[in-house]
Amino acid sequence: MLRSFPPSPRPAAALRAAARVLMLVALGVACGGASCRTGNSNRPHPQGDAHALDGVPADPGYRDAWDRLQAAHEVDPGSDEARALADELLAGDPPLSVRLAALRARAEHAYLHQDDSVAIASADAGLAAVPPDQATGEPPQVLVDLAHVRVRALVRGGDPMIALMALDEPLVGARGGLPGAEAQGLRAMALDRNGDLEAAVPELARWREGLTDDDPTALWVEQRLAQLSSGLPPEALAAMVARMPPSPGRACLQTRLGEPVAVGMPPWVASCGTASGGIGLLLPRSGPFAAFADEQLAAAVAALEVVAPDGAQPTLAWRDSGSTAKTSLAGARALVDQGARVLVGPIGAKNVKAVATEVDRRALVIVPGEGSGEAVGVAPSLEDRVEALVDRARAERRDRLVVLAPDNAYGRRAVKAVQAHATGFSQSLVVRMYPPETTSFGPHVNPVMTALSGNAALVVPDTLVRTELVVRQLARAGRMPARPDVPGLMVLVTAEGLSPDALARGRDVLDGVWVAPAAARGPDAEAFEAAYTRLQGQPPGDQALLVFYALQHAVLGHPGPGARKTTLTRVKEGRLVVEPAGPQ
Repeated sequence: MLRSFPPSPRPAAALRAAARVLMLVALGVACGGASCRTGNSNRPHPQGDAHALDGVPADPGYRDAWDRLQAAHEVDPGSDEARALADELLAGDPPLSVRLAALRARAEHAYLHQDDSVAIASADAGLAAVPPDQATGEPPQVLVDLAHVRVRALVRGGDPMIALMALDEPLVGARGGLPGAEAQGLRAMALDRNGDLEAAVPELARWREGLTDDDPTALWVEQRLAQLSSGLPPEALAAMVARMPPSPGRACLQTRLGEPVAVGMPPWVASCGTASGGIGLLLPRSGPFAAFADEQLAAAVAALEVVAPDGAQPTLAWRDSGSTAKTSLAGARALVDQGARVLVGPIGAKNVKAVATEVDRRALVIVPGEGSGEAVGVAPSLEDRVEALVDRARAERRDRLVVLAPDNAYGRRAVKAVQAHATGFSQSLVVRMYPPETTSFGPHVNPVMTALSGNAALVVPDTLVRTELVVRQLARAGRMPARPDVPGLMVLVTAEGLSPDALARGRDVLDGVWVAPAAARGPDAEAFEAAYTRLQGQPPGDQALLVFYALQHAVLGHPGPGARKTTLTRVKEGRLVVEPAGPQ
């Protein structure tokens, strides 16, 4: 099933209105209601029975490609494989059923990667390929899926007026319609983006009624309700309430007017009266973790510049989480009491667990790191990162893996991940553990030098600081990391605590080292990296990028494309360069 998330509100009303007029003129819209669809007019319709489009293609020449596309789509509609297979099919002249399946895969992939214009265009192309009289009655599922992804993309990134019309189209409501409360949510967000607050606020309240308290979207809706209703004059809000029938949604808005909560209302209604609509930053400014404070604060400033560029920035409330569970709990309580419904932070596994347990559905906890229990993380798991490194060694046809890891919970977890993915290597897997406080690595590197001979690869899951010490010891023994133009030892690392300063310090020995960092690099973060570099004079490290991904989730109400994404990078001249997945 296609995953959907609340779209990002962009309330620059004047710009939206101008763009909407231009779009309507360009399309020559003279029809009304459900019959209007962008890009569907004056196109020839191929012949074929639309009601048989969900079956296996009759042409045997397309069955293998069809099967591969269906399998890739089933595993992950957002995968690069699904997009590549769809493009491969569309490059030819496939039968109608195959073309529609490929267009659906392309549209869903684009939507999941927040490329709404491609999602809309792909869905339009598919819907235009079937005569309207064949899409009536009980239409094939592929057409319904195309209509659904189209309306989702329109609401999030297309023209909101067209999105509102699309929500009323018959195909969107066919076969049971959109799942759960999604139709209500999409309508609320389209009204919000269209600048129609008098309709959007009651619709948001009704949307909240259909969501469970443990749904992260519910907290985001409450946050948005607080933001919008706080900007309305009391008399306008009172007029909205007067037009609504008795319901928890109406009671929620009444609390915004200072009225008491009626007996029997669900607990979330009471929180409407105190919700600030702001986001709580629960990050350390004291204790051992305070070393990250300046980087995290700069990241928050740059992130808001990128995520909310039109000036509609959410209110940010900052509390020092300290570096212990006790101080983290105190900060979390203060932020939730202040009305924050989303918390970004804290860091540290024990602190995250304590805060997530304490707030217990009163706020969504988004961690600038790996998730834990009820807390949502934005970093990929250590297991996923280790798998990417092992896969790279396999792609380079290395025949032995040697692992040097700290003898602590992190190191043991990393070693277990290597062991789980180390199939297919012709030689043995060698593991050596060292005390986590080690600073002199001769006694640990020298015993594995024989194992590192020949076509071996070394995996070091540890901090970048200690990794640099390992590589320096290897250099003393005559084994430098391999570079694209210089042979040597293949070194693969996780590099926890990665920062520009740390990379610069190890510049003379780290070139060529492969890194699967905790924070994704690549196009998804380019705008943030540019903003951060302009503000700070140097590129962001892992901590800054993770704060960006966490704040992006908090502001938009859904994870960005870089969240929990594993990227493979390589050190080149003191910086990380994103590498292709296959061998060079």
